[in-house]
Amino acid sequence: PRQQGEVRRLQMEKLDLLRRLENMKQENIHLRAKQCPDSRETLQDSHQDGRQGVTSLSFRQKTQPDRGAYNWSFENPGYQELKSEITEIPASRLIQRGDAGRPTTTLQQRSGCGMLEWVGEPVTFQKADSIVGKYGVWMKDPEPTPPRNKESIWRINAVGTDIRQLYEYHDLDQFMRGYPNKVYMLPEPIESTGSVIYRGSLYYQKRRSRTLLRYEMKTETILVRKDLPNAGYRGVYPYSWGGYTDIDLAVDELGLWVTYSTNQAQGAIVISK
Repeated sequence: PRQQGEVRRLQMEKLDLLRRLENMKQENIHLRAKQCPDSRETLQDSHQDGRQGVTSLSFRQKTQPDRGAYNWSFENPGYQELKSEITEIPASRLIQRGDAGRPTTTLQQRSGCGMLEWVGEPVTFQKADSIVGKYGVWMKDPEPTPPRNKESIWRINAVGTDIRQLYEYHDLDQFMRGYPNKVYMLPEPIESTGSVIYRGSLYYQKRRSRTLLRYEMKTETILVRKDLPNAGYRGVYPYSWGGYTDIDLAVDELGLWVTYSTNQAQGAIVISK
């Protein structure tokens, strides 16, 4: 009887997954049917407004959704459509400027509209010899500090109960050969594969906690620690399979970000800087 109950439960889960998959397919068809906004209209409104931004006020007014039309229901755990609003934000400070201080962006960049046309085959640089190296993360530093450069690579194996090793490689060739030039022993163990290298430091989640740590490689010490208030961890709100992916760090041209969720958000994604 116990095995039959387990079989029924798995069948129900399978049916639920199939239903969600079908809903996602229908949503994908709906999104593909939509047309991109007219780039020329967007640019013209932006120039008339005289301010820099992704979209102009007149364009936002035409595309502003009805706030009362879409309500996010936390009581319904099934698939729900997430609606977004187009808002005006300052142009990135990293946009290159040409003569007379005008941005040298293309029409497509200014409109914020484009389509992914092609994805190539994955390139394999190294294969794991055992289960230890099968799960983990390898990364580069977008703003490296000497003596390291943008060719330097770091790797962390995320299998184990006390993960403290950070492997450093001079370049991709050394990484492919599997010979690190240095191995750092972290003072406190790592949780998940959400770590990043940024400006000479490793940012990572402390094991069995919602605490974020900054480990400076130059001094080989932890300089900063900060808790994420009410953040789920240890498989409470994972957004990817395996490895306790509740908290994920990322870096872009604006700095360091963390993606997670809280009890108040009830599993909805929270992004903090």
